Amino acid sequence: MPNLASWRRFAMRGAGALRHWLRREKAWRLRDRWLQQGDGEDHVRRVLGAPALFVLSPGRSGTELLSRIFRAAGGCDVHHAPRPELAYSAREAHRQGVGDEALEAAVLAARWEMLETAVMRQRLYVETNNRLSAYAPGIARLLPAARFLILVRHPAAFVRSAVRRGYYDAADHLHWFPRDTPVASFRQRPPVARAAWLWAETYRQIRAFEQGLGAGRCRTVKSEQLFLDPEAASSILAWVGAPALPRRRLQGLLARPVNVQRGGSFPAYEEWKPAEREQLAVEAGELALHYGYTLTVPSDVPSAGTSAGTPESAPGEPTRRSSEKSSEPSSEGVAG
Repeated sequence: MPNLASWRRFAMRGAGALRHWLRREKAWRLRDRWLQQGDGEDHVRRVLGAPALFVLSPGRSGTELLSRIFRAAGGCDVHHAPRPELAYSAREAHRQGVGDEALEAAVLAARWEMLETAVMRQRLYVETNNRLSAYAPGIARLLPAARFLILVRHPAAFVRSAVRRGYYDAADHLHWFPRDTPVASFRQRPPVARAAWLWAETYRQIRAFEQGLGAGRCRTVKSEQLFLDPEAASSILAWVGAPALPRRRLQGLLARPVNVQRGGSFPAYEEWKPAEREQLAVEAGELALHYGYTLTVPSDVPSAGTSAGTPESAPGEPTRRSSEKSSEPSSEGVAG
């Protein structure tokens, strides 16, 4: 028989579904009123020309924390795991090299109602879904006023969290795979090498996208800054024109654990085997250096973006990560 906690969760989900339905009904009534007073094409231009923010990352980088910050700020329609989530389709879009026009059409089909609702409610559309990197060129074409926040976490910390999360385990069919390697062969690679490839490939795609975009539409923030520094969150809110939050409120949000990875087991970076450090350096060393992270490997394994020696903690990680042997940092990234 369901216990009290089960009934409470059921009631909360029901209340959330009711709130969502009421918001949508209100938005549709507003839309009908607008369309009665103006031109339908003007309505389309208004929706597609509105400001919006999309967060790009491979996951496990603080997007759930960022979602809470925007919700607390108010004035935003925040979507962290929307439906459709575009997970498997993003994998195939990346693997097949889908063109920008097709990506634009897919984004329009998947997000029109959500974008329209945000405009009707006079709110900023914010999506922190970590599946969006493959769709970024299509989003930029469809929404010329959209901005993109690139959230970057130390690759060693991402890899540890991803391995504990079960990325590329037998049941995982949603994450990217290399275009030139059979899926079955890639699954045979060591867990560190697989997760490191995902980190590097995601940011290769993001860098290529950023370089082709107009100035001022992209901004890069390190997760380590977001986890610890209220000013990092304040600057993000100001950059997209969202309401500001008092410093004390931000400190309270940063102090509470968000989506902490509690399951799975994998050692902290300083306890990795030399072969695992080498795998990370080979896959992600060059991009890690670009983002200001230093990887360390045994002195007889030269790799780009690395230095010799064994650190006490992953370089570039906040000092509180010294406790990572038993848990993830208090503000963990998103699931998936």
